[in-house]
Amino acid sequence: MHSIPRGHPPAADIAGFDLTLRAAGRAAKTRRTYRDAASWLAWHVSRDRAVTGWADVSRTHIREHFASLAGEYSAAYASNQHRALQAFGKCLADEYGVANPMAGMKPPRVPPKLVPVISAQHLDRLLAVCSGRGSTRCGTPR
Repeated sequence: MHSIPRGHPPAADIAGFDLTLRAAGRAAKTRRTYRDAASWLAWHVSRDRAVTGWADVSRTHIREHFASLAGEYSAAYASNQHRALQAFGKCLADEYGVANPMAGMKPPRVPPKLVPVISAQHLDRLLAVCSGRGSTRCGTPR
């Protein structure tokens, strides 16, 4: 386990995170999503001058980050970001001994997605076609 020196910029650890993901056999798209989430969090926390490294990142920083996501993006996107940052926090804890501020945090609630339902009018038309009252019978020419 290495320690992160004070003044170590948070963004510098993202390359090491990617190496961990590659070694674990994660897909390129997953790695990109996870790196982007970690980079975005690094940018968000870098605005706080008191944050000089990941050891300074608090649960409040994480909550502020997710609150900013909630105003701009879907709950499903925020949930994906949460999953990525859970992995990043675990990597920081494993590799650098930094307390994981994501530990125990619950992901954003994702409401069920409503599936469009065919209208009664369209269903009647579909049934009429399949019953032979149209120019085809269930897709088979007469």
